[in-house]
Amino acid sequence: MNTEQIIDFNLDQRHHEVLVGQGLVDLARELMSEAIRHDESKWSRTEYEGFVHAREDLNASTTGGDVGYQKQLLGAAIQAHIHGNAHHPEYWDNLGGEMPLVQTVIMYFDWRARSLAKGQDMSGFWDYNLAKLTKQPRARAVVELLRARDEAVGGVK
Repeated sequence: MNTEQIIDFNLDQRHHEVLVGQGLVDLARELMSEAIRHDESKWSRTEYEGFVHAREDLNASTTGGDVGYQKQLLGAAIQAHIHGNAHHPEYWDNLGGEMPLVQTVIMYFDWRARSLAKGQDMSGFWDYNLAKLTKQPRARAVVELLRARDEAVGGVK
């Protein structure tokens, strides 16, 4: 091996590292941007009052199947939120499209945050939420990977 081969290898390797890093930074930037804007529409006139009114029923539910929860879910404000925000599978189902990776990750952490805020593990809403992904098999696979990751690092069960 000569010096030129070593230099060429080093340049190739460094270029590879930079490309990987750029890709990860781009993904992280997109996730951060979505995190900052998450649920912004809940502050709108269309959604705010409905979510305030629905709060008790939404927080009391442990399965998503409760009568009060389901009643609130069908309200105009919550339907506007679900169908107007890309981190909800119904948004993509309505468009007939596949949920993008970043929106799937945001959705998972949205579900996770709700469970943690209620003081529950993920099992309370797990089946209910996974059922929403029948038309989104790729999103379901990503959610299951993220849940497995959480379990492996001692996070949410």
